[in-house]
Amino acid sequence: MSPPARDPSAPRPPGPLPARPDAEGPVTPLPAGAQLPALALVLGCAVYLLGGFVTALDHAESGAHSGPDLFWLGRFRMFTELRPHHVTLAAERHTGAGWETVSLPTLYRSRWPEGPGYLRNTFRRDPKLREQLADSLCGRVEARRVRLSEVRWPKLLGTDLQRRPSDGAGVQVRVLGTYSCPDPQP
Repeated sequence: MSPPARDPSAPRPPGPLPARPDAEGPVTPLPAGAQLPALALVLGCAVYLLGGFVTALDHAESGAHSGPDLFWLGRFRMFTELRPHHVTLAAERHTGAGWETVSLPTLYRSRWPEGPGYLRNTFRRDPKLREQLADSLCGRVEARRVRLSEVRWPKLLGTDLQRRPSDGAGVQVRVLGTYSCPDPQP
């Protein structure tokens, strides 16, 4: 006795897809001859990217390597973004008394989990974007001039917290630009 015919308009019950009537085994998206090579390819890519990640850790510590660079693609920036330093942007304002630090996170609250846009490399490298930030700072703080600096310090590998050292050890400051503020209009 055969099972009753299923109504095509009825919803399909949850579970695996039914096998084709002419299939002898489970239905797979790949032919039987391609399954093993596809699995080997996926495992090979996983091992290669893992090797790139492991060698990227060595590069972050030493900065150089010896021998052929077999894992250069596995260390590609998209896969492993490991830098030996942490970089942030600092701002100062100049009043009659001298230079005073301005807290950028207080003035420009971040609305994204990635952090504020001014911390991105492309922002720090673009002089037009830095000038726009300086103009905005001039409008928010009373100053004659505004100075933007890149502050860099070594990372501690294996930790998530990358706070700036309080003793100043290894901290490098590079001035990106000093911008004059327009006189306030009465």
